[in-house]
Parts: sequence; structure tokens; C-alpha cells
Amino acid sequence: ILLITRLIQSDRIIEYVTPWHLRPLVMADAFLFYLSKFFFPFFLSLNYGRTPLSVIRGITGWWCLIFLCVFFFLCYRSIVVRRWISTMALFFVALLPTLGLIPFYYQKYSTVADRFSYPALLSAGVGLSIAVRFVAPNRRESAWLLLAFLALLSSRQLGNWKNDMTLALQTAKINPSAENHFNAGRLLEQYCERRSPHSDCPQAAPGDLIQSHYLEAVRIDSRF
Repeated sequence: ILLITRLIQSDRIIEYVTPWHLRPLVMADAFLFYLSKFFFPFFLSLNYGRTPLSVIRGITGWWCLIFLCVFFFLCYRSIVVRRWISTMALFFVALLPTLGLIPFYYQKYSTVADRFSYPALLSAGVGLSIAVRFVAPNRRESAWLLLAFLALLSSRQLGNWKNDMTLALQTAKINPSAENHFNAGRLLEQYCERRSPHSDCPQAAPGDLIQSHYLEAVRIDSRF
């Protein structure tokens, strides 16, 4: 998959190609992001804005790399956690094609995206079932509680994916870039500034909300 990714997407269509010696930082940041979203599946979005440049310019990538090295070392040394090593390895391998070791076009917007983690969720689900089996005393009740909690999170997330406007508002909230604020304002205007406003439009002064998104986009990037 890594080879196919590289052959299909040449450097000419990728705006920024991360230098080889910095790609482990991007990989560590992306992997830790997916790991955190698995354990804390909140604040999900269409575009997270975690581009290679944003990682390299800060110190987050270095901290993520150090943390992952220590984390995997402790997991390897721990007898209790060792039974989950294979599951974690499968989780990592499933994510490997889109962790940034090989540049790909979507890194223009973000290295990480929810859809890139779908194959890895299979191994994550296996690991979760092992955890319920060995940790929880009442396995059946614990499994039902976990499923109910995940179903609740899914139902809340469906509201963000209801239409283009709700998705744009959620994206601007999680990743407040100029482009995302502009898209949120544009879709608010499209859905709300008409004779029959959409039922999902904000009831309190949608015009002011539209203007605030446009102004924020211009404040971040004057080209808008």
C-alpha cells in the first residue's frame, strides 16, 4: 500500500514534501492522535488541520515521538500489557500507509482524517474485547454498557453530519482555520439567508453569525 501510494501521488502534486529525517515526527504525531481519539472519541471533525508543516514548526512532534518510544518500551516490559502488543502492532500497521512516512496529497489539509483509521478500528475492537474479557468481572454487563456508550456518541456525531452546514460549523469549531470559517459563513448564508430558511439554521441572529465567521476568516488570512 505504501508503494502504491507513492507511485500514484508524485511529488509534483504534493505542495510540501516532508524531509525524510522529519517524517518520524509527523508519524508519531499522527499515530498518537489516532490513539487519543480511540480512547477519547470526542471533538471529531472533517478536517483537523494537522499538516506536516504545523507539526514540524512546533515541538509537539518531538514530544509525541519521545512519548511513543517510552510508551512502547513500557508496554513491552509489562507482562500485563504484553498480551495486547500484537493488537497494538496491527493497529499501527493498518495506519502506516497514511501516517506520513510516505507523503500523500491530503496532507495539504491534514495528515490525519477519520476515514484513514477505519481499517485500524478492527484491531482496536479486538483489543477492546480482550480488555473487557480480562479486566471487567461482569463481562456481559460491561460489554452492553460499553456498546450503549458508543451508540450514544455515534448518535451525537450524526447531528454534525446532518448536512453541509452543520458539518461546516463543526469543522470550523474544531479546526478554526480561515478556510473553514469562510466555508461555515458561506454555507450559513446559503442555508439561512433565503425566503424559507433551513430548519437547522440558528434561531438567534444568523446574520451576525455569518458575519462573525467571515470576519474571523479575514482576521486569520487577509486573502479571504
